[in-house]
Amino acid sequence: MDDTGPQLYTVKCLMVGPSQTGKTSLMRRFADDCFTTSPEATCRYGYRKKDVSVGNTTVRMEMWDLSGDERFLHMSKGLFRQAQCKMLVYDICSQTSFDRVPFWLDTILSYHATSPLPHPYVMLVGNKRDKEAGREVSTESGAAYAEASDILFTETSALEDISVASAFHSLCDWVCRDIEGGVVEAQHFGPQLIETEPALNDTDQFGNCFCQ
Repeated sequence: MDDTGPQLYTVKCLMVGPSQTGKTSLMRRFADDCFTTSPEATCRYGYRKKDVSVGNTTVRMEMWDLSGDERFLHMSKGLFRQAQCKMLVYDICSQTSFDRVPFWLDTILSYHATSPLPHPYVMLVGNKRDKEAGREVSTESGAAYAEASDILFTETSALEDISVASAFHSLCDWVCRDIEGGVVEAQHFGPQLIETEPALNDTDQFGNCFCQ
């Protein structure tokens, strides 16, 4: 087989973090270029997918939006184990949501302990950047925590579509660089089925959706 030809990798990205931080809005903005003005809370999880081009490689990103209700964590073991990438989202206008970041990162790392991947692919995302007047968490605080934890960091706005695509692309780029550099085997990013049914939950409706 000619290894210089087009490649196709499947990257499963699990979006985690406290409730009301905009995980669903980020996923919908990236996958559908939509923003819902009054999204309902995710009951358990939502699902979207989108193809991303990285050089001569197509990355099929499957996104799983996990409920921020920590009571559902025990029902999501398959997602944590099989999703190679994690996007950990907090609200820059909520110090309380940022204070829960260590809990969610510890959860991610606990599942990574049995992963065949050499390191966790995690990005910390401070969302709702459009609400600067209500900011409670500084950019420096988020960046410092990410640096200390050896994970990626960015701030986004799903409402104004600020840095949303670049956040997801950064995770894809990271994976592709590691595959090309021999850090991780490509077989870990094949089109395997995940153990959880990729059905949309009952609240995964568009509601008041502005599509472009």
